[in-house]
Amino acid sequence: MSADTPEQTVQEQTPGASAAPGEGSPPEEQAPTAVVGDGDVAGDGDAAEIEGDLDVRNFLGISDGARPGFTEIRAKACVKAPGTSEQKLKELCTYVQDTSPVKDALANPVPVTTTLEVIG
Repeated sequence: MSADTPEQTVQEQTPGASAAPGEGSPPEEQAPTAVVGDGDVAGDGDAAEIEGDLDVRNFLGISDGARPGFTEIRAKACVKAPGTSEQKLKELCTYVQDTSPVKDALANPVPVTTTLEVIG
């Protein structure tokens, strides 16, 4: 990577459940069900895509001025929920964003404490 092109995009894809509950898949791979308003939303084959922009010059020792963290993180939820309206899915998406501890920690300053324990 050259110093002229410091911005990198990092992508992570998380495939979701492909089997219905009770079809032999472990619980962590089964489709989740969430209650939104007065109805249930059952996901079938959901996936999440996370990508972000990261300038790695500081991390690699190329530049002291670059911020070592992500400058932007983008999340995309891909859902297949037969029989569920787009409005219900938007409500679920909003609810998850409003109650997500991870999104909250990324969007708001959180104190970080690091300790070093030297062994031996």
